[in-house]
Amino acid sequence: MKRWGYIEGDVDYKGIAEQVYLAGETGKLMREMGYSAPTETYKTHTIMGKTFDPETPEEYARSFAIGRI
Repeated sequence: MKRWGYIEGDVDYKGIAEQVYLAGETGKLMREMGYSAPTETYKTHTIMGKTFDPETPEEYARSFAIGRI
């Protein structure tokens, strides 16, 4: 949303991701069900041919030609 100019100011992307995904809670539930939970929550991914680093989400969003930021 910030990319399109709908949100002004700083956005806590990591905080939002943790509220939505709830990685800690998911890992706990997986272990209760007998599954192995991932040991790493945040890692880089290649998305649309570009590297997404969860520590620098603004950089990823700005790497595209389209947008307002």
